[in-house]
Amino acid sequence: MIYRLYLKLRSFISNYYFLNFIFFKIYPYIRKNYKEKIINKNSDICIEGYKRSGNTYFISLLEYKNKKKISIASHIHNKFQIQRAIKLNKPIIFLIRDPIMVINSAVNRNEDFDPSQLIKDYIQIYQYAYKKSDLIMFINFKDFTNNKKINNLLKTIQINYPNLFNFKKFDKFDNDKIKNIVIEKDKVYLQKKSQELDHNKLSIPSQKKQNKLLQLENLDKANKIYQSLLEKCLS
Repeated sequence: MIYRLYLKLRSFISNYYFLNFIFFKIYPYIRKNYKEKIINKNSDICIEGYKRSGNTYFISLLEYKNKKKISIASHIHNKFQIQRAIKLNKPIIFLIRDPIMVINSAVNRNEDFDPSQLIKDYIQIYQYAYKKSDLIMFINFKDFTNNKKINNLLKTIQINYPNLFNFKKFDKFDNDKIKNIVIEKDKVYLQKKSQELDHNKLSIPSQKKQNKLLQLENLDKANKIYQSLLEKCLS
């Protein structure tokens, strides 16, 4: 109950840039790992997406295959991260995923999440990303989780950001290695929260995870903005 109230407060704050700015100035003192996640002048790139959009997997893929070491700001899941990246003139990659898949995955990972609030927050960040689409590279979840498409995707990213990326070729053995990296990251995350690892709740993208049909009031609206962003994704 308390966590849901906190999420509602976060959602309200995200409507106002100044309140967001204050929140993200204070919050890293409460959660130490947040400081490295928030975009700053020393960050090389902002990679964001709404929660449960394959963020951990995608970043692990880039870090594993990139010959260069770069600083990536990520995992804020809030439009403030994009706003700050634009103000700091940092490149932005935004990951998109079908809203029903996102909501189901989020609730599967954390039962405290309120699906109605999640869909509202999803719409908010997607609408802002669409508004600033000329400044953002959009990548579809289905593309970076498709082994046959990954090399072409990495090549396009490298062409757009040659100063940041120099990728080694992705091969069929890399997927398991990246999954192991994700598992280790999840272990660290859960240890901080004093929770045990549940393989059904890992940050590894999977179309096979159980999905329950959610009758959400704003689902049609979320699907519409998702389809609009699909048209802007790298092909």
